[in-house]
Amino acid sequence: MHSPFAHLLHTNHVPSESEIHQIEAFLLDDETTRLWALIDDLADRRKVVAEIVDTHRALLSPFRRLPNDIVQEIFVACLPTEHNATMSAAQAPLLLGRVCRSWRTFAHSVPLLWSTLHIPIGMTYGRGAVREMPPRLFPGLHSAVDIWLDRSRACPLSLSVTSYPDVSAVSAPFLEHLMAWSRRWKSLKLKGGRSLDDFLAVPRIQEQFPILENLVIHHSAETPREAARWDLLRAPGLRNVTLTVKITNPLELPPPWEQLVYLDLECEAPWPWGANVGGSGLSVDAAVQLLQKCHRLEVCSLHVSQQLGAIFASSTTAQLTFLRSLWLFQTHCARHLLDRLMMPNLRDFGLRRHARIQGIATQGLFNPIANDPPSLEILDMFLNALTDDSLTDTLRLFPSLFELRLTGFYVPGDLDSQQLPLEGAVLDDTILGLLTPDPSSPDYLCPVLDFVVFRTMSTLSDNALLKFIERRAASAHPLKSVYVQFSRPMEWDILLSLEPYISAGLDVEIRYVIPEYDGARYSPTI
Repeated sequence: MHSPFAHLLHTNHVPSESEIHQIEAFLLDDETTRLWALIDDLADRRKVVAEIVDTHRALLSPFRRLPNDIVQEIFVACLPTEHNATMSAAQAPLLLGRVCRSWRTFAHSVPLLWSTLHIPIGMTYGRGAVREMPPRLFPGLHSAVDIWLDRSRACPLSLSVTSYPDVSAVSAPFLEHLMAWSRRWKSLKLKGGRSLDDFLAVPRIQEQFPILENLVIHHSAETPREAARWDLLRAPGLRNVTLTVKITNPLELPPPWEQLVYLDLECEAPWPWGANVGGSGLSVDAAVQLLQKCHRLEVCSLHVSQQLGAIFASSTTAQLTFLRSLWLFQTHCARHLLDRLMMPNLRDFGLRRHARIQGIATQGLFNPIANDPPSLEILDMFLNALTDDSLTDTLRLFPSLFELRLTGFYVPGDLDSQQLPLEGAVLDDTILGLLTPDPSSPDYLCPVLDFVVFRTMSTLSDNALLKFIERRAASAHPLKSVYVQFSRPMEWDILLSLEPYISAGLDVEIRYVIPEYDGARYSPTI
């Protein structure tokens, strides 16, 4: 290395003060340069050694020694659980193939990974938006679906198809193309409009769907064509059926009612307050006639309609010995229906609707399902289906409840209450007090509750809720889980007081949410 003081070396020169500083700086720079060079050399050597170590350690990875059947179970467990697999590189199974070549090869060899698929026809997703699919992409979609389903080999298939925009010229031929795999359909979900008519109305034979068990059809067209000819509903193995379809006579639909164990049926676009203005859809009489055929039902969800003041043509009943769960939606005639259903093993009941019609009695609404001894375990209600008195009476009917779900009704402050025919119960401090253990009295409602869910609460105070949770947690049958959603601001943070119970295992979630109100929704000019 060249030194600016080379000519002074090996002499008796006495450096000046400035030369001393220059020599010290030179020595420091020289040492730094030498050390950095050494560090760089060591870093290069370390990188080489690390690569050797890492590549050898990879050979020792425990995952490499797992049997293929275990790896297959792990891969299958990575599939989405809430929906069918999608053609997205961000989700399994495609995501698994992006890790390495061996994973991709193995994933392609596991038929079960490719046995579920969601197919959006006519739309694409990108950057959080839904866009219309360009026509040039349809051949690629056909090819991708063919490759995907061919990898499933002989596995039963779970498919869901959404047609958007609803263009029959594209959707119907694509659905017909899927018939090549119809003998392996086990679960099928179809969502669309007119395009479904063109597919569903084609005559089929039962042998085309030998293992189809689960069928979901969401038909958005105003008047479906020839619903009675939907031979897909005649599949001999159907057990679970969900139908959302606007049809005047649901009894014309051809499912094998007698073998269904699950039925979710919505046959109309109901009037917002539960009364059927047009008279179409599923009436009480029709519902009873239908349920008489479904003697194996275990779970049932119905949207029942009936014109106000309508006369019921029959008083026949339906025996549903195996029914465990019943949900009724948007019906002011629930009592008339419940009176005609014999459900000795009912354990789960839900009544959901937007509002109670003024003048419709709710006293004794749930008497028909109050078995002796009490057996109902789960109750889910919209509070505006009841009055305060009928709510209290209802809770008294079911001391066997271990899960209670109550939902209030939020009316914005700027919405004139005279515009809406609203009446209904509220869960306030008084009613919650009836559910709260009192040291001076051993009697309180629903003594064996494990889970409570209260949504859209506005009149309930934080103090009353705290008292309810504390006393329930300290009772002979303590709560396990509490979820409360308020439609008002927080009064004070009661979670601090509940910390000892939370630490002991109580699951508590309390939210304060004020729903946004869009007044334009109610404008007659929109």
